[in-house]
Amino acid sequence: MHLSTKHLSVLLGVVAATSAEIASQDFLHNITTYARYAAFGYCDNLTDGRDINSGTKVCPSDGGIPGGCGDLADSVVVMEFPSAEGVSGFVAVNKKTEKIVVSFRGTGSAKDVVADLKTCKTRAGRTLFPWLNEQREKFGNALNKGFRNVVVNIVGAACSLAGQPPAGDRDDLLPLCHNCLVHTGFFEGFMGIKDKMLTTVRQQKKDYSNFEVVVTGYSLGAAVATLAATYLRKASFELDLYTFGSPRVGDATFAEFVTNQGRGKNFRITNADDPVTNVPWNDPGFAHVSPEYWFPGGIATKEMQVCDGVNNVACSGQFEFKLGNVVKGKDGMRPHLWQNYAVGFPFTGATACPGRGGRELEDAPFTPEEIAEMKRLAEQSD
Repeated sequence: MHLSTKHLSVLLGVVAATSAEIASQDFLHNITTYARYAAFGYCDNLTDGRDINSGTKVCPSDGGIPGGCGDLADSVVVMEFPSAEGVSGFVAVNKKTEKIVVSFRGTGSAKDVVADLKTCKTRAGRTLFPWLNEQREKFGNALNKGFRNVVVNIVGAACSLAGQPPAGDRDDLLPLCHNCLVHTGFFEGFMGIKDKMLTTVRQQKKDYSNFEVVVTGYSLGAAVATLAATYLRKASFELDLYTFGSPRVGDATFAEFVTNQGRGKNFRITNADDPVTNVPWNDPGFAHVSPEYWFPGGIATKEMQVCDGVNNVACSGQFEFKLGNVVKGKDGMRPHLWQNYAVGFPFTGATACPGRGGRELEDAPFTPEEIAEMKRLAEQSD
């Protein structure tokens, strides 16, 4: 008899969940604030590397944003991470709220998440690609090319684990933990920005020693945010981590390490049956950072459940990723979209992004560039 990781977790009693409770106003305020920081990562002008130390505001205008900029009104960008460096994001300082915020957007380049598909094929815990191809043929025109490739990306490409840093890397803060494994693609994206991030945070803490550090990210950017927070804590920074719709980042050893690392709190926010939170599958050994703050009816309802355990299946973990999520198009992916995490925020379209524009809601959670890259990889894997 074969038992999946999920079934074993239940039988062994490693899942702990609280009863439903109403989230406090302070917690909801923080969720909205840091979800918006992550959302602004999709504004091109904040992640193109052209406005460093020029006084660029994260949120330059209340126009088009319900409730206005809020706590982001006084945030100024001090460093940007262009996608060419591995993953997109920025570091901002807010002198009014006394925060230093490190924010990561979702994937914007192949280096962010796309690990070697051949490695994925040989190391995944289930026969993945034949199954995907079978389903693609079965549904035929029911899946447009873009969403077929979304399946290949978030389920297929995200299933390889790596242990040690690349040869020649002399970073004393690596590896992040002893005998732990992390997702290859996420780690590669993180490696592209870690030095610049650490230098920037150190300088800002030197200039503003009383300011608190917060790391945040959405979707695949949440995975990089988890690695970044772990790294900064190893560098002796106290910080809180807020992630929204994060996929699994590493194995159980890594998840336990981050959960118990100290030097701040982890807030892994999930919404309803968000499919992205259940990839990569846990069968190949992936696990989630604990605890999870799950809003079964959406954050707007204010009702949440807190689940402990790196393999918990009592909150969003009870929903396995299914091809049907993608067959339904945006309806199937809707629990992952921004309006369910940053309540009332109209995403980062032209009304919210200054200057060179942003990303429309219709494109979420994947850009045309991402889909083009997914298509290329999918064709290679056939």
